[in-house]
Amino acid sequence: MYMRKLMVLSLWVIATGLVVYAANAAVRAVDRQVFPDGASIQVLSTTTTTTTTTTTTTTTTTTTTLPPATTTLIPDATTTILPPATTTLIPDATTSTLPPTTTTLAPLVISTESIPGGMTGGTYLVWLRSSGGRGPFVWSVTSGELPAGLELLPSGLLRGNPSTPGKYSFGLRVDDSQGDAAGENFNLEFNDPLKIETSFITDVLVGTQVDELFVASGGEKPYLWSIDQGSLPAGIILDGEGSLSGISENPIFSEFTVRLTDSEGNFTDRQISLEVVEPIRLQSLALPAGVSGSEYVFQILAEGGSSPYAWEVADGTLPEGMNFSSAGLISGVPQVATKISLTIRATDLEGRSAAFTYELEVLVGQERQTILARGGRVLIEIEDNILKYIENIPNDGFDGYLVVSTPQKVQVHFIGQDGQIPSWILCEAFSSEICSFD
Repeated sequence: MYMRKLMVLSLWVIATGLVVYAANAAVRAVDRQVFPDGASIQVLSTTTTTTTTTTTTTTTTTTTTLPPATTTLIPDATTTILPPATTTLIPDATTSTLPPTTTTLAPLVISTESIPGGMTGGTYLVWLRSSGGRGPFVWSVTSGELPAGLELLPSGLLRGNPSTPGKYSFGLRVDDSQGDAAGENFNLEFNDPLKIETSFITDVLVGTQVDELFVASGGEKPYLWSIDQGSLPAGIILDGEGSLSGISENPIFSEFTVRLTDSEGNFTDRQISLEVVEPIRLQSLALPAGVSGSEYVFQILAEGGSSPYAWEVADGTLPEGMNFSSAGLISGVPQVATKISLTIRATDLEGRSAAFTYELEVLVGQERQTILARGGRVLIEIEDNILKYIENIPNDGFDGYLVVSTPQKVQVHFIGQDGQIPSWILCEAFSSEICSFD
């Protein structure tokens, strides 16, 4: 359109220039003539009026009368009249103005239908969504509380590390830039990670009933238990509720993998071992005698059950100078010649135990010896089978009496009070035991 207007303007300038040029040329031709006095001169005057719509050319003849004089007639000047300039009008371009477009926004709504739950202890990220309205949007919590460890950013990002299991309800709201808002209520649940709490099963004895229940935590109940790898001992089964039951008739060691699955399809595995064992019993049936003043060492043995074993003296007391370790070892240097009864117990790893009652005798050695009886003790010296009495020390409730004291024989009686049975000690140099007592 700009080029068309420029072309019209150029044509108008050219046409106007030609008209003016022709008029000026005619005037200059008349001025070159010699006019006598009284001559009548006709001058052609051209006035051009132009508008933007029509160009009109008007020619006017002006007559000038000179004072009387010698009149020289000059033939009329020839006036050349140019044809009217033709102006071609181009209609103005028509501009169409469309009415303003009206945009209707959809109503603001929260398009997130539900917020998923999950497991505690991990990283949690969920973007909330809305539709309609005009951004930017700002999210906020309007009621209830978010799970511990979570926060809602204004951008709609729900993030954090949930730490507490449970069911949660809360209201959320989104506001747009036009002041419109939308809200929804949401529910979600967090559970602790699924875990098999049972880490081991106690060993069971051959021929005894197994009755164990696996324990679990976390996840979403109900649970389903199964054997994923390996196998149980013959005669023992695991049901879907986690109950291990049955009887095995043979000793065996078994390893297997237990799988726990919750109602959401989450699962976890744990390796478990089970041993079927023979009952525990003590292999050592008697204790060797000791000698006072001489070192004593003896290891008591057991079998069956689940080793290692823990040992203890369940009843009685070892002679002075002797001790008993938790590994079943009797050791030391007995200081007295005596004969005692004591009960020793062995307990296996699963708490099963067996006990046996032993008699331990400590014989008289050489040099100074202490003989311990029920009613008291006697101190003697022995050297080359010659006996020498030193003293006697009665226990509470007894009185001591020396009956015989010779190089070959020492005899002491302990008489009990309040009806107690008497006790005694008899030492003979050529006896195989040297001393006997009660």
